[in-house]
Amino acid sequence: MPDTWLRSSCPLRPETDPAVNPIDLTPLSQHAARLAGTRIDELFADDPTRVSRLGRRLGALHVDGSRQLIDADAWHALLDHAHAAGVEQARDA
Repeated sequence: MPDTWLRSSCPLRPETDPAVNPIDLTPLSQHAARLAGTRIDELFADDPTRVSRLGRRLGALHVDGSRQLIDADAWHALLDHAHAAGVEQARDA
């Protein structure tokens, strides 16, 4: 299994381990299919607040999600997925 090293170095708790508690990727797959023919410049034209909405400064690091093939609906689906995967719980542990 290619992620054996990752699993051994970063073990997941059973409630957040996808091997134990699988998470449905269908919503993310649907958004990926819907956006497959979209160009990034179209997303910028459709959303003038894209850079400020999808960019964050984390200390000295600037994370810019605006250049990713994602729109508001797909962003919310990613947040829902992270919540279902227990990212917040793992972060706060």
